[in-house]
Amino acid sequence: MDLLKESTYQTPCGTIHYWSSILRLDTTTLVFLPGLTADHRLFDKQVAYFDGKYNIIVWDAPAHASSWPFRFDFDLFDKAKWLKLQRNYVTAVEIWLLKRMEPVYAHYPWKLLLKSGTKGVATSNYGRNLMKEMMLVYDGDQHRYAQIAGHGFRILAEVMEKDLPYEIKCPSLLICGTKDHAGSCIRYNREWHRKTKIPLKWIEGAGHNSNTDKPEMINSLLEEFFSNIL
Repeated sequence: MDLLKESTYQTPCGTIHYWSSILRLDTTTLVFLPGLTADHRLFDKQVAYFDGKYNIIVWDAPAHASSWPFRFDFDLFDKAKWLKLQRNYVTAVEIWLLKRMEPVYAHYPWKLLLKSGTKGVATSNYGRNLMKEMMLVYDGDQHRYAQIAGHGFRILAEVMEKDLPYEIKCPSLLICGTKDHAGSCIRYNREWHRKTKIPLKWIEGAGHNSNTDKPEMINSLLEEFFSNIL
């Protein structure tokens, strides 16, 4: 991440660390938001590719990696304010489970969690090794890891229970790996595409973190998407 400048943003709950490269104010800005338990390194391949072409911002989400210590009394509306989730595609059982994941992560053997967490999100050696590095931030502090995962899933479930429309009116693109075994992501994307007609691109052989498994393909899709809307 040497390409970007590290900065901080103060919130009532703690300090958020983020990295940015701002070329000009009139240039399009790409904002990369790593998923739950991952950090800014998740998008290293995209940052390297798009640096110098667009403004770039990527963060360590609240309580993640460098954005710590952080109080766990924020919700997704706070996260949106500091910087869309559709109930239609999630079952009641999945919402119930999401709200109760913290004790699962707290009591799961750490070595097995590290193994399943790295192999479960990527198919490439690079993607798996990167996820392992990001998880090792919490090595020796599984309680913090469980808090991050549990709180993240819980606030996601709570915002989906509100059943707000969350209609996406801007140009959008769905990307999903054909070997994405994280939860029900494949089903979510199929249903989202079917009901909204948002274009869906399948990344053959890629896992949940398809941008680490097939970075060249992802970068190409993103560049094509940007060129069509700018």
